Amino acid sequence: MVIIDLIQQAFGFIVPLAILLGLLIFVHELGHFSVAKFFGVRVETFSIGFGKKIWERTKGDTTYCLSLIPFGGYVKMYGDDPTADIPESEKQYSFLHKSVWQRIGVVLAGPLMNFFFAILVFALIALVGEDKPIAKVGEIQPGTAAHIMGLQAGDEILKVNGKSVSLMEEVQSLVEKNANAKITMTIKRHGSEQEMELQGETLIVENPNILSTEKMVGSLEGLQFMPTASMVGIDQPDSIAAQKGLATGSLITEVDGVKLQRWYELEYLMNKAISENKSFTLKFKVDQNAEEQSVQLNAQEDAFKNLKEFGIHPLDLFVGSVVDESAAKAAGLQKNDHITAIDGNEISHWSELVNRVRAYEEDKQPLALKVVRAGEELNMEMSPKPVLQKDPVTGMEKKVYAIGITTSLMGAPPVLTLVRSSNVLEVIKRGFVDSYNWSVTTVLSFWKLLTNQVSAKSIGGPLMIGQLASQSMAVGLSAFLKIMGIISINLFILNLLPLPVLDGGHLLFYTIEVIRGKPVSMRVLEVAQTFGLVLLLSLMVFATYNDFARFLGFL
Repeated sequence: MVIIDLIQQAFGFIVPLAILLGLLIFVHELGHFSVAKFFGVRVETFSIGFGKKIWERTKGDTTYCLSLIPFGGYVKMYGDDPTADIPESEKQYSFLHKSVWQRIGVVLAGPLMNFFFAILVFALIALVGEDKPIAKVGEIQPGTAAHIMGLQAGDEILKVNGKSVSLMEEVQSLVEKNANAKITMTIKRHGSEQEMELQGETLIVENPNILSTEKMVGSLEGLQFMPTASMVGIDQPDSIAAQKGLATGSLITEVDGVKLQRWYELEYLMNKAISENKSFTLKFKVDQNAEEQSVQLNAQEDAFKNLKEFGIHPLDLFVGSVVDESAAKAAGLQKNDHITAIDGNEISHWSELVNRVRAYEEDKQPLALKVVRAGEELNMEMSPKPVLQKDPVTGMEKKVYAIGITTSLMGAPPVLTLVRSSNVLEVIKRGFVDSYNWSVTTVLSFWKLLTNQVSAKSIGGPLMIGQLASQSMAVGLSAFLKIMGIISINLFILNLLPLPVLDGGHLLFYTIEVIRGKPVSMRVLEVAQTFGLVLLLSLMVFATYNDFARFLGFL
């Protein structure tokens, strides 16, 4: 069954992968081809792909073809074999008989075309437009700096330190630049037109973005932009909510005629309807795949004054699953149990539970959890166990304490807005700036891999690229173009690495030729090319292994 799923997914990747890689390979080889022709080099073959030719057409001196193996391409130039005997009359068309600077130009043109193409792609994204999250608070962790300054989920941030903002990334950037300092935010609260000014303080923390050049950045503790879904937990089987047909995991989709997706929307709309003492309709799905149901409610008639009295809670502290042979399993914790307190302190957010468990010391007393199960309050003790946890960004494993449960909580999409530019200069600037930024990020990622700051398990091959291409194409044109631009930058950097068989290897040998005044010996070239080929093939095999291991759940 796994093999069938793998084949089905592979076929689903083919079209987007063919479009993405085909275009990027074509652009790269077009760079070599165009500059070679400009310098008078005879180009014998222009191929997209390697191996057996499945289509070809000859025009002039050049045969254009598509080959069976699509992961690359090549331009075959007359006279690129140093062992070939070139007649004197043909030397003017021979690649190796061109000046070293012309050869450098031909080789360098491929990677540079990928860079220029990325500029074009990112400029096109700016022109077409890209959906980005607005500056709206998704979640606030209790007891944190963001909570103390008065921020609430659903607040729309209008200004940071007097500077107008409209996007989540703008807020994050300003917070990161203001480390260990007082910060002022002007906000508009959900459902109100009145603006409020809030003051707080940022911390200085290690940058969670390991591919950034900034090691330390500012952080407003507890501020989260990703909202949680409007899913509810129910721990009392005789509650009003349970009697109306809701259950733990139910997704509320509409309140009083207003559709919703996020918990803060649910909280606001329910409290508004309750305060108005009127009848209203609540629509929900018992689970993600169930049909939508509808119930009529009236807070006065049904005798509830808030969400708790109605019988619903945020879902994050309801147990989603329990790991076998874990501390939670041994203590008797079960799916849908509602954790309400730890060591005598009431908790209301998943982060509070995680932080307390992570801070556990092995020689201390077991943690005391208060749990509500089907209306019955239970007390449990458990000692967290050290486990290896993989960092989702770096792929590196680290030891943390865990009790062996997952939350039932699910995220919801942030509110998006279309960001586009009709100003030509702004579009061009965006193309250059994004290409530069992604180039820096790519170089840093290679360096972190080499220095083992990022796990080699994060390296992906054709399946990963196909998956990214397929997923981004399903999202929309801008998302697909963004992946194309990023991979084009990766090809630009990768091909400049000074490894034999890559463009960077040829550039290295030509640079040595410029310094020495004569070419590198044939023996050195042969050894280097063999080494480079083995290294490249090994990397391709390793990347493909990672793809399959990731799909099968081994990574």
